[in-house]
Amino acid sequence: MPQGIVYMPQQQRGNNQVSQAGVGVQAPAQTFRKPTLQDGVGDAMKKDALYAERIKAAMDERQKQNEQLYGAKLGAMYDGHREAVTFYRDHLAQKWKSGAYYDNPEGFSQDLAKLNAYIDTAQNYYIQSYGDPNVDGSGFTMQDTMMRNTQGSSREFYEENGFMLMDEEGNPIDEFDWAQDRLDFVNEGGFFRTKMRINENGELVSTMKIDTGMRDENGMPIYQEGEEMDIFQMPHVMDGARTFQPDMTSIASQTLFDVAADDEYQDQAARIQDSLINAAPDSPVTFYDPSDPEAVDGYVTKKVGDLSEEQQQQYISDQYWDNNITTQKFRRVVVDDLFPTLSKEQRQQFIETGEYEA
Repeated sequence: MPQGIVYMPQQQRGNNQVSQAGVGVQAPAQTFRKPTLQDGVGDAMKKDALYAERIKAAMDERQKQNEQLYGAKLGAMYDGHREAVTFYRDHLAQKWKSGAYYDNPEGFSQDLAKLNAYIDTAQNYYIQSYGDPNVDGSGFTMQDTMMRNTQGSSREFYEENGFMLMDEEGNPIDEFDWAQDRLDFVNEGGFFRTKMRINENGELVSTMKIDTGMRDENGMPIYQEGEEMDIFQMPHVMDGARTFQPDMTSIASQTLFDVAADDEYQDQAARIQDSLINAAPDSPVTFYDPSDPEAVDGYVTKKVGDLSEEQQQQYISDQYWDNNITTQKFRRVVVDDLFPTLSKEQRQQFIETGEYEA
């Protein structure tokens, strides 16, 4: 056999053939089928699967935020406040739909906290001012007022607390009629609903209603526009439990002989007057008279024999209030208006003694 290249049988290796000389030779081209519509759908589903968790997370977040905005039912509150809360809640929902919170979750949390604060304020104010059916007639809520009206005890209640149902001009006040007119105002919110808006600070504001004292042909109050302010910071909301407390004249601002209407008051005042008349002329007495040049913290000490008739009356009045249980009722009524920043302990000290430790 002649010497030279030895040829070996060909061996299959993958898609290529190897020649006997070791040189690679490309195998015949493979045939591919044309993609079908089903293939396209399958590919799209595979691509969408890459974003499935992200999409699901976004939908879950949307559901969560919807539940946070609308999940809780609004409790008992006045009609005007219910409309205001709904207005603000819808505003937040619209912001979410517009994408304003997508990259600002903290903003959503802050706005949601404000919404919840509005709801809490509206519900608490309703309970504080309107009261509940279990009242006993000893408070100033609308429910208390209705109970006293049924019992015919309004005048007695206010006199026991140191007041007369009378305005500054001396005109008598019917507690129930006054409270009923006030209820209409409060239930409407005390603001113009058409003026509601979200201001640049994100606060829910509107224009206050100011009662002109006039009525239209249907007997309805005529209001004028006041200043614009946060709906839940308006003065009547700040009145809280005293929203339905009518205008009154303090008994303490007059002498007892001017206002005492029954024998109980007259008898006690007379006993104090007798003790003053029978006191030795040189006996010192202390009473409230801030106009006196010698007064210290509003109080002045003088001898009985040197007292004018007006000073005698002031002394009798002071002694009555200092020694009668009614004075604690009176202090309980005025303490929150006179000293709104007192602690619970200081408040009780004032009610019991007329003084408190700073």
